Parts: sequence; C-alpha cells; structure tokens
Amino acid sequence: MSDLAELIPGRVFQRQDYGAPATPGGARRDRSRVIGMTVHWTTGNVLGEADTLRWVGNIYRYHTQTLGWADIGYAYLVDRWGNVYVGRGRYRQLAHATGYNTTWLGVAFLGGHDSHVNDEALAALAGLRAWLRREGGMTNMSRLNGHRDLGSTACPGDRLWQWTQDGGPAPDLTPEPDPTPTRRYDMLIYAHRGPDGLSAYAALSTHNAFAVLTHSRGEAKDAVGRGEQVVAVGGPAAGDLVSTPGSGIRQHGDVTTVVGADRAETLELAVEWAGDNL
Repeated sequence: MSDLAELIPGRVFQRQDYGAPATPGGARRDRSRVIGMTVHWTTGNVLGEADTLRWVGNIYRYHTQTLGWADIGYAYLVDRWGNVYVGRGRYRQLAHATGYNTTWLGVAFLGGHDSHVNDEALAALAGLRAWLRREGGMTNMSRLNGHRDLGSTACPGDRLWQWTQDGGPAPDLTPEPDPTPTRRYDMLIYAHRGPDGLSAYAALSTHNAFAVLTHSRGEAKDAVGRGEQVVAVGGPAAGDLVSTPGSGIRQHGDVTTVVGADRAETLELAVEWAGDNL
C-alpha cells in the first residue's frame, strides 16, 4: 500500500500539528457512499509556509468556535507547497456544501485567488485523490467538481475549476534540464602534443571543455595553489601536480588525474571523464 506522503510533493500534517484533537468531530459515514470530490478555496492571502499551520488552526477554530460546527468543515486541505493537512478525514460527515456533505468529499486549497494556484498544489490534490480512491477506501469516488458546481459561488476560482473539468491531472514536476553545461573545473591540461593531443582536444571540445595542450604546467601549479579545480590528463601532466597519481580517473583534493597505460587509453579515459562531468 502506498503512503499518502509518497504521492504528493510536500508533507502530510496531522490534526495535532495545527492544534486540533486527534479524533475529529462529526457523525461517522460510510466511505463507500462517497461518489465525488469537491474542490474549494479559502479566502485571504497566501501566507508563508511557516505560517500555514497557524492559518489552518485559525480555520479550525473559526468553524468550531465561531460557527459552532462539530469540526473543521473540510476533509483535507492543501497548500501551494504541495503539503496536505488532515481535516475531518475520510470517516466523518463534512460541512463543506449543504446537501453534499455525506456523499461528496470536500477538499480546500489554502488560497483565495487564481494567482495562488500552482503546480505543486495541483499535484497534491491529484495525489490525495488517487490515494483516497486506491488506498483510502473510497473506490466509488469517481466524480470531480468545484464548489461552484454545487451552488451559487465563484469558488474555487477559474483555474482550480478548470482543473476539475479536465479530470484532475497531476502536473509533471520534473525540473527542466539546464541547457548550459556546468564546468566542474577551472583548468584542464593535456601533456602531449601531436596527434594524440589534438585528438583529445577535439574529443573534449565536443563537451565544451577548455583544454590546454602544453608541456609546461607552471600555470596549472599556480591554479592549484589558488585552490582552483584542475584536471590533469596524461602521466606527465598528472605527475607534475600529484606525487603518486596512479592509473585511471582519480581525485586528489583540487586535482583530478586521468592516466591510462598509454596515450590511447588516456584519451579514452579523458573522453569518459568528459562524458560524466561536462
């Protein structure tokens, strides 16, 4: 069985986290009777993440103390960081929409404007819905709507409402790859001139490497002395910077050495290093 936290971008906060009793109030209901999920939003500005628990606690106290309800009106709440807050949960009759509190599950987004809605919030809503249907005993909860579909209100705003009309898709939160390669060194030197050196230069240049073809490593020594990252390709280059470079690709503090048994193997190792690091 999947844990809810595995299906959402953020964390799952329990009732005790915002100052409510562990056991929610309200009459119990049969989860199998729930046929749909209704999405709401709350009024007010979006607070910082550290203040959101206090906001949920204020909603709980307003619903129970000011309105006199048995508990917070929603089953769950979500925020723009993809966190989920447990309200009355799965087992209690709710107070989110008159006439729909037994057969519809009310979930509230902690924001009161379309600009507050982001992909993390939508991913949390989608993950929560999937978990409830699969692991939460609400196998009949196939329908999805917004509060405006149940009464005369603008809630939950245009973006959330459109998301319900689209079937509640989960946004892809995979970050876009950085098109600019990150160079993980300050200088790369290749000790051999001639055809092997030019081959190495051509191969490394395909990875946007800045290669210095030289027998003189004085500049490289100065760079190491300044604490810069230097990659030395070839035995002579490596031996000039590190007393015992060894064979293969090795890290020696700020110096990476790339040394093969011969020039051909050194070139192969250099290309391997470039493929992994550039």
